[in-house]
Amino acid sequence: MQNRKPKIAVLGLMTDVYRSWPEIQVRMEAWAGTILEHLREFAEVSFSGVCDTKAQVDAAMAGIETDEPDLLIPFSMTYSPSLYAVSALKRTRLPLIVLNTQMLNRWDSDAPADCFSNNQAPTGVFDLTNALVRSNIPFELVSGYSEDPELYQEIREWAIAAAAVRDIANLRIGMVGYPMQGSGDFSIDHLLLMTSLGIEIVNINMTTAANLLKSLCPAEIAAVTAADKARFTSDPSMTEEAYRESAAMELVFRKLVQAYELSGITFHFEAMATDGRFATLPMIGISKLLSEGIGFGGEGDISAAVLTTVLNRLNLETDFFESWGMDFAGGGILKNHMGEGNIALARPDLPIRLTRAPFGLGGGITYNVVPGYTLKPGDAVLVNLSADEYGELSVVAADGTVPDFPPIQGINTPHGKFFPNMEFKEYLRSYAQAGGTHHGALAYGKGSSGRIEKFCRLANINFHKLC
Repeated sequence: MQNRKPKIAVLGLMTDVYRSWPEIQVRMEAWAGTILEHLREFAEVSFSGVCDTKAQVDAAMAGIETDEPDLLIPFSMTYSPSLYAVSALKRTRLPLIVLNTQMLNRWDSDAPADCFSNNQAPTGVFDLTNALVRSNIPFELVSGYSEDPELYQEIREWAIAAAAVRDIANLRIGMVGYPMQGSGDFSIDHLLLMTSLGIEIVNINMTTAANLLKSLCPAEIAAVTAADKARFTSDPSMTEEAYRESAAMELVFRKLVQAYELSGITFHFEAMATDGRFATLPMIGISKLLSEGIGFGGEGDISAAVLTTVLNRLNLETDFFESWGMDFAGGGILKNHMGEGNIALARPDLPIRLTRAPFGLGGGITYNVVPGYTLKPGDAVLVNLSADEYGELSVVAADGTVPDFPPIQGINTPHGKFFPNMEFKEYLRSYAQAGGTHHGALAYGKGSSGRIEKFCRLANINFHKLC
């Protein structure tokens, strides 16, 4: 899922002592211009200009607050007295990433004299960071040579995380019906989600879904059916009725997402099966919504729906993940569930096969249309969101790989394996003792856990990295 560009505000800091040498400010402003150009490759960037008095910092911060950036970067271009900036930074609620950089990549013995005035960032940086620590102002520090691509990659990661923190505060997750009874590991306090992240949980009753089902016109259903036949291969078990009923349930959930302005959704199969007004479950529709960046958690799992939604906002390829079985010989977890999966993450060399699978878990639903495939191989991170023993949100993450793995012949649902980057039994012990649940999320990309950790730091969520 591709989201908006992050917004960054850069607060340029110097000392008024250097007004006696105006050429220094001219050099610093030109240098800052090159840094801003690098930042603009991935973000919308505003620059305060050089602030070398407390009054200038206060005025600049007033404008920055009005612009509502995702991230504030205090930038000590030379020595800059911390007392000029610390009171304004104490008042702001913006996340702070202190930039610690300089023009030189190394100091050589033949360095010219002007290098000493041009390359003295630590004098101002450590003055400022000391004041921030003593004033209990949270911040992060990013250091590096000003032409080093890794410096800007790290800032980019912080900016994406900060934009996600801001954006999720306005998101809504829908709960259709009720969650699975007795599953304590994903019983999470909705108030905690609201106060910690700003996410609103919207409860949607079954009658609303049933009324949407009744309101569908045949042409809508026929269009989805035709698209599914063109996009997927069909198992011999598929019937015209199964295509139509699956398409209808997809439309119901799409309309719920649209009507309630949802960024994620969840439901429990039992609630739908026992209601009596539905012929099948929306597994194909959910799988498509996952591929379009809508978060999801199975069986009414709000925490998994929130987690997949957050990972989508972090621009990560994301899937709902249930730790179903263990591969002791290979050292990994088998992902499997009722039939939901991000179809964009299916291995591309094999077709996705629709199957009319028997459903025998009670109620009036007797079959379920599911997409059959295995996950594409690649670097990934397995992530879990829950609450800890202190009632605070907690994220557990493990880096690893999804192996190149052919479909298991006896499984017609989305499945695959995840191999953590640690001894498997030690992973199981560590995951359990960190409070990991049986539902979670899989996010692709080498180093994705670093972006997730940055999000957690900015959102004040406990983060546990297993490997």
